[in-house]
Amino acid sequence: MAVKKGTYTVGVKTGGVNIPKQETSLESIGKEFSNMADAVFNVVQKKQEANFLYSFTDDVNKNYSKFRSDFKYDPAGLRSAAETYSKTKIQNVPLAYQAYATKYLASQNATAINYATTQMIKKNDELFDAGYAKNKDELGGAITLMQK
Repeated sequence: MAVKKGTYTVGVKTGGVNIPKQETSLESIGKEFSNMADAVFNVVQKKQEANFLYSFTDDVNKNYSKFRSDFKYDPAGLRSAAETYSKTKIQNVPLAYQAYATKYLASQNATAINYATTQMIKKNDELFDAGYAKNKDELGGAITLMQK
């Protein structure tokens, strides 16, 4: 008896038992590839995020360090420079990182202004103790005159 070429459907009796559908090889390969692509994408995304946050915080720290040295005794000047820098910096930050950037810049602003204010108070105390003024209120402009 010879077998004819062609497609045949063979029925199988399960006897009431559910047989799970077996995935074809293309389906399983597609799912594996999709899972692998998602994993690679997540790794790349995490690296991009880490690189951005590192470069952002490094740049901000360098600029605020410069602000602290340039405006050591001038909290108002530091505030002005810091606000201008912050507004410009936030405009150039991707939307996904703006919340982080805003919080980080706000904390750096507060820290830098606190530093400048503390340094100004110390310098005023030193000038007062050295006899440059009869009272501390007279020292408001003395610091800027002595620096120039």
